[in-house]
Amino acid sequence: MKADLCEELRCEAVTCLDCDLLASKGLSLLNATGATSAPVVDDNGVLVGVFLAKLASAQDERLEVEDAMSTNLVVARQHTTVAEVARLMATHNLDRLPIVGGDGRLIGVASAMDLVRWLAQRTGGMGADAPRAPRASPASNLHPPRPSPC
Repeated sequence: MKADLCEELRCEAVTCLDCDLLASKGLSLLNATGATSAPVVDDNGVLVGVFLAKLASAQDERLEVEDAMSTNLVVARQHTTVAEVARLMATHNLDRLPIVGGDGRLIGVASAMDLVRWLAQRTGGMGADAPRAPRASPASNLHPPRPSPC
């Protein structure tokens, strides 16, 4: 029996932020997408942290994304099973889990809702052709284009 891999869950259209972006700009983007966090990547697309709205709520105009990001990362690798993704999310109380390739580059994000949809499709709760929820678009206006799915 083939294991279901997290690649079946991940959203590739992920809004990513740069470390040196002003946190207020990052908060505006999160508010526009309805998210409470966003991956932070370097110029090579390598995941370096997760920007958290709750850490950026201080009204310091000079605060940058780097100052309001967690670097204590929990991630899945691209060949992680769906069961392991669920275990990581439950153990660490996460609603989104970054997925990285072997080189550390961000390749997508799995959300708790992605897990629910995946489960519903496999248990007959919804058809395989059921529409997916709209996803955030890449934040290409926040940093120069780079070789990354972000």
